[in-house]
Amino acid sequence: MPIFNGWQGKANYQRSKLNIKSLNYQKDLDNQTLKQNIYQAYNAAIVALEKFTSSAKAVESAQKSYDFSTKRYNVGMLSTLEQITNQNNLFRAKLQYVLNQFDYVFKMKVLEFYKGQGIKL
Repeated sequence: MPIFNGWQGKANYQRSKLNIKSLNYQKDLDNQTLKQNIYQAYNAAIVALEKFTSSAKAVESAQKSYDFSTKRYNVGMLSTLEQITNQNNLFRAKLQYVLNQFDYVFKMKVLEFYKGQGIKL
């Protein structure tokens, strides 16, 4: 081992110190990104829950409207086109309810994954 090697040992030591600092900064950045992803997943789950509950109320409202329109249709106070329109509104509300339900379940599964519980169906 030569005594004088052009300060390669010192340069390698300094480079190693810089690599350690760089890796620590990268770890901190990764931790911040993970926290941000968790907060975003939480907020998305809250929004999905609100959409889910509001779509449940929309289904209830559309069901009542359809029931009343059916009664009016049966006594001849409502045209077939209006009855079909009310029926389509009910179907649309039910479809949106199911879509919001699946979206909420998915967002909750993402949160469970971040909590370390894994993904279980």
